[in-house]
Amino acid sequence: MFIKEESEDMGYPEACRIKTEHTEEQTGQLTNFLEELDVLLSSLPEDGRPLVVLGDFNIHQDKPQATELNNLLASFDLEKLHTTATHRSGNQLDLIFTRNCTNSNILVTPLHVSTFNMTLPSTLKQTPPLVSFRRNLRSLSPSRLSTIVSTSLPTQNVFTMLDVNTATDTLSSTLTTCLDNICPISSRPARATPPSPWQSDVLREHRTDLRAAERRWRKSKDPADLGKYQSLLAAFSDNIKSAKTSYYQNKINSTTDTRSLFRTFNTLLCPPPPPPDTSLTADVFATFFTNKVTTISNTFSAPHPVKHLSPVCNSSVSMFSPLTDTEVSKLLLSNHPTTCSLDPIPSHLLQVISPSILPALTHIINTSLLTGTFPTTFKQARVTPLLKKPALNPTQIERHHSDCSNFCLPGGHLGLDEGAPPATQPSQD
Repeated sequence: MFIKEESEDMGYPEACRIKTEHTEEQTGQLTNFLEELDVLLSSLPEDGRPLVVLGDFNIHQDKPQATELNNLLASFDLEKLHTTATHRSGNQLDLIFTRNCTNSNILVTPLHVSTFNMTLPSTLKQTPPLVSFRRNLRSLSPSRLSTIVSTSLPTQNVFTMLDVNTATDTLSSTLTTCLDNICPISSRPARATPPSPWQSDVLREHRTDLRAAERRWRKSKDPADLGKYQSLLAAFSDNIKSAKTSYYQNKINSTTDTRSLFRTFNTLLCPPPPPPDTSLTADVFATFFTNKVTTISNTFSAPHPVKHLSPVCNSSVSMFSPLTDTEVSKLLLSNHPTTCSLDPIPSHLLQVISPSILPALTHIINTSLLTGTFPTTFKQARVTPLLKKPALNPTQIERHHSDCSNFCLPGGHLGLDEGAPPATQPSQD
């Protein structure tokens, strides 16, 4: 009889432990026992979680029957631990098999029933489950968001009294808070591997039959079982190839725009990029580029002193003429709504609700130009290291990396505000 339990005490909340309990009905029926064990182990997901199988198997390890048991468990990558004898005749009847976990300090205690106390080392760390976060923006009403933002912002008279940094922080926090209230972020378990859109229930059933045939052949080593396994493998490969071909043919034929067609071909022709190296931090890149600039500067000789030259143009720009709401709206809506993770709300939503925030945004831009102060909130960028080619070594910064910087949308507009004409135009000399 088998008992499947959760192993909270092992430090793995999602680990599985299987206890085998000997009953009289199993005596002399080793074939049924192995078949039941095979079915049970096949039902467990092969996702890298630790697995422990232990109990009184009542099978002498020096008997031929033990070979069948060991071959079955070995086909599931289960490794038998070496323990001392647990039978008065010196036999090992109580066994421990493990997968995806290390072990040490195996202790066998002579109690009235055979018991194992297995202590896993404290260095084992639980792998946190992958979680994805998203907003259901399809259910969001832009008009409702615009109304809530308008009522949440301070009045125009109060807002115009704020300095540029306080006004920027107030606008950003208001946008984020309103979006969180009506469209909060939800989490759900993420897939460890990307889904295969061509997979079907029929293919999954064929894959299950293929794995069962492989285990059956590994246990029996019978040429007939090997032939059946190879036949199923060839058929499964052909089915996968046909499913992929049919899926991409339908996808290409149904594509109506060039961008989607290019994206489809890009997924077929370009391999996925490797995962980012966790050892590369922002400080590592900053140090590298600082040292690179210093090295280049040291290759040049010291510049000769140059006499002070009088300026050719004596005109200067003392101030900018303030922008109007119409000019800010034109600037905001004329740009492609690319979104950065630093944005308080997605850029396309910012454009949709722009009438409700135009007075506040216009005040921030004009105050920044008038005082010469760039908002501190917008002095941030998300720098993403990009490999020039997916096959290159991601740890070699000096040879294989370029970088991509994303800025907050209002900050990008403020930094690129060529639409603000100076109040005094410089004369042409």
